[in-house]
Amino acid sequence: MIIICFSDYPVQSAKEVTKRFMELPRLPDFVKGKGNYVYSTTKRGYHNISILEVDDAKVKEAFDAVMKSYLNFLDVPGYSYDIKVCYKASDAIAMMA
Repeated sequence: MIIICFSDYPVQSAKEVTKRFMELPRLPDFVKGKGNYVYSTTKRGYHNISILEVDDAKVKEAFDAVMKSYLNFLDVPGYSYDIKVCYKASDAIAMMA
């Protein structure tokens, strides 16, 4: 299973976001980063996408650890985030059946 994290922040908050990101503790070993990508748009600032792979048995612990990390940014002006827990399509179908 994967957890996909989206975050957005304006250009004027980039230094503070970078500073706080560098100070974050490492996520637990059972959370494997598959990518941290940043892109910018001239009107809206920066957008970040993080893709994390997690063992199905550790999803709750992983989600809690990820959420705790994102809470460090709540008071940064203009910062927002969205965290999605995503199942493989076959697993989701099996859960709905």
